[in-house]
Amino acid sequence: MKEGTFDFGANWDAFSDRLMAEGRLHLAMASLQKLLQREDLHGASVADVGCGSGLFSLAAAKLGAARVVGLDINPLCIEVCGRNKARLAPSAPVSFHRASALSPEELAPFGTFDLVYAWGSLHHTGAMWEAILNVTRMVAPGGTLVLDPWAIDITPAALLFTVLATIFAQLIANAVVLHRQRQNQERLQEQLHVQKWQLQQLVPSSGSAP
Repeated sequence: MKEGTFDFGANWDAFSDRLMAEGRLHLAMASLQKLLQREDLHGASVADVGCGSGLFSLAAAKLGAARVVGLDINPLCIEVCGRNKARLAPSAPVSFHRASALSPEELAPFGTFDLVYAWGSLHHTGAMWEAILNVTRMVAPGGTLVLDPWAIDITPAALLFTVLATIFAQLIANAVVLHRQRQNQERLQEQLHVQKWQLQQLVPSSGSAP
């Protein structure tokens, strides 16, 4: 994230040293349950964009997520996240990586997720709508994108842009899935055709001489 004069890494480092404890993790878990209106994230894949201290990444894992990826542009944040994981959930399926929400090239290798959580982070990039569009591409078909509404100036045009961008990203993702399915079907048909031809070469027709 673009941080200007405010050092988010130092902020989360100080927060973690003073306040990070098991109780904070339970509060984060309860916050996610309330926000998402679900009791758990069993089997889900989760991206925490602008992960800060890593608290909500760890909370998602504790709620049953099968894969959690925390992303932040600040290298100190990534270091802090690693320490907090070692302290609170060392065996959790969580990894932390340095990446920018303004760089599609940096986000693409992580793939898509059932839940993309970008609460209170993207408005710090300096190019919020670009960041929103980029992280929207990380949402898997049927997935959920969580943004902080109080940090976004929701004019009718802005809201329409967000909705259309989300729909467009979902359509593209669905089209890619269908294209791959068709390719797999075509390959299977080709294989069956080849196998049928090979079988015909091995088995003589009924009208052939003994």
